[in-house]
Amino acid sequence: MTTTTTEAAAPVQRVRPVGPPRLSHFSHVHLNTPDLEASVDFFVNVLGLYETERDEKNVYLRCWGEWAHHSVILSQAAQPGLVRAGFLVEHPSHLKGYAEQLRKDGIEVTEVSAGEVRGQGDSIRFKGVGGQEYELATKIDRISRPANHSRVMDRPLPYPGNSGATPRRLHHINILVPSVAETRQWAQDALGMKNTLVVRGADGFEPICTLTSTVDLHEIAVSFDPFSSEGRLHHIALWYDGMGDIVSAAEILAEHGVKAEAGLGKHGGGENWFYYVREPGGNRIELYTGGYQVLDLDPTIPDVTVWDLDQADDALVWIGQPMTPNFLTDGTPHVEHASQDEPDAEHLTRIM
Repeated sequence: MTTTTTEAAAPVQRVRPVGPPRLSHFSHVHLNTPDLEASVDFFVNVLGLYETERDEKNVYLRCWGEWAHHSVILSQAAQPGLVRAGFLVEHPSHLKGYAEQLRKDGIEVTEVSAGEVRGQGDSIRFKGVGGQEYELATKIDRISRPANHSRVMDRPLPYPGNSGATPRRLHHINILVPSVAETRQWAQDALGMKNTLVVRGADGFEPICTLTSTVDLHEIAVSFDPFSSEGRLHHIALWYDGMGDIVSAAEILAEHGVKAEAGLGKHGGGENWFYYVREPGGNRIELYTGGYQVLDLDPTIPDVTVWDLDQADDALVWIGQPMTPNFLTDGTPHVEHASQDEPDAEHLTRIM
């Protein structure tokens, strides 16, 4: 019997073509809190995130299923709210492309060198038309495989079980803006994001839309803000594997005296389960699971799901209790207002 041995072929090196600047995915969010240690304690000891490290200004956190150095950054400030929302670009060279494109549009761009933010590569920062600040980065460092790593090689850590109300990863951000339509169009034109869902009235008024750069229905949800033009945060969302995990998380949160602001319920728009709470600093957190994916990401194809304004109640809550006007418009920083009947809120009250 003759045995023939062959040398293993060298792996083929495939180079991804570099085209127009594109986003890879929503990667991190930076929040302010007036009580840093209480917020860190909540995220780590109640929600079950992991503290990667901290410096003199920031605390860097990640979820149990994330390999990235961080997905949430917390900083001490007088008021809660969004510092910035972060995305990775698809290729390092795309950072320059975005910077040039944004500057041509008259947007001021700040360049940040690798290492200025712990665990991050080169990045740029700029304000969108809704008032929020964004950060595009070339990379976030990957953590080393922990000593207590999972036997499932895709996971950095074992499945957490009952060790906390533990989300697998950061999912999306919901922002409050004075014009949803203007922000939607800007995100499509300037960032190349795809609009996947919109609530729209006969007069063209849009109180809600969703945008993505991946197959997830949304990485940014945009909601109408009748009370501020500053660009506020409505919530960040953390992903759970299933509704049972959210129910268990709700039990753990209740044991810590944290009650729901809304939920448990299911959005009609997006078809995901939700449970909303506030962290001690005042920022709203959505516990999120389910939903559907959008597999055709060609931004030139107008296949967005459109909900009419008179269907908005079902879009917001398909299963569960209705959301109040206060819940829909109260973000961070909080804005005092005289009445929900102010003229700027006229459109909003029509969808309740």
